[in-house]
Formats: sequence, C-alpha cells, structure tokens
Amino acid sequence: MLAIPAAHTLMLGTLVHVVTGWDLGISTLVGTAVGTLFLYKGGLLADVRVGMLAFLMMYVGFLVIVVWCLTHYPPGEMFASLDPSLKKFDGNAGLLGFRQLLYPRLPGRWSIPASISVYQARRARRSESAAYMYAFSSGCSSIS
Repeated sequence: MLAIPAAHTLMLGTLVHVVTGWDLGISTLVGTAVGTLFLYKGGLLADVRVGMLAFLMMYVGFLVIVVWCLTHYPPGEMFASLDPSLKKFDGNAGLLGFRQLLYPRLPGRWSIPASISVYQARRARRSESAAYMYAFSSGCSSIS
C-alpha cells in the first residue's frame, strides 16, 4: 500500500463491500482497519508473505486460463477462422506498418521538434513557392 494507497484502499473496501453487502464507505473503513492491524501485528514479513502468495496465485491463475483457452479454443481452429487479410505478415498495414514494426520508435517528419522557419529558410533558397508549399504541408501535418 505504499505506492498508491488510495487505489489499494478502495480495492480492499470494494472487496469487503462485495462479500458483506455493506455500504462502500463502511466497507472501506473496515478493510483499511483490518489491513492496518494485519501489518501492525505481522510487520513487514507479513506483507512480504502476502506479496508472495499474491504472486503465486496470479501465475497459477494465468496457467489455468491458458490451459482452459487452449482446450476450448485450439490455436489451429482459431487461425483457420481468421480473415485472410489478417494473416499477412504486415497485418494489412502496408509498407508504413512494416516500417513501424521494424523501427517502432522511428519518428515521422511531423514529430521533429524544430522550428518551421528553419525549414522555410532552406526551401526559400530554392524558390519562394517551395517555401510556402513546405509551410503549408508542415502546418497540415501538425494538425492531425
């Protein structure tokens, strides 16, 4: 409960509320009192043991879910029922999607944090219409 105490306290209160049917406010107070007494009585070792139990329960639950899903929905049948366009390597996203798959953090031109006027000055050396066109296209791409 050190990281985000409000979320854990509300979660504990909701759990008591679901089990007992009491008001959520009273359930939160009761859950907080029980948790505080538990930690006061057992100390940090009790918190570590509960964390280990939660870790074990989470992975056992995940294993049960995976086994259940594999027995009820075999992967071969699931793959056969997919739309053929989703079976393509790029996920039907084309060349841009393939580029993002290989380089997920590669920025596009619109995300370069530079002033437009620098690029306008470079383009203006070529022609005035090129500078205006670049400014317009940069403004349009930053809107989306």
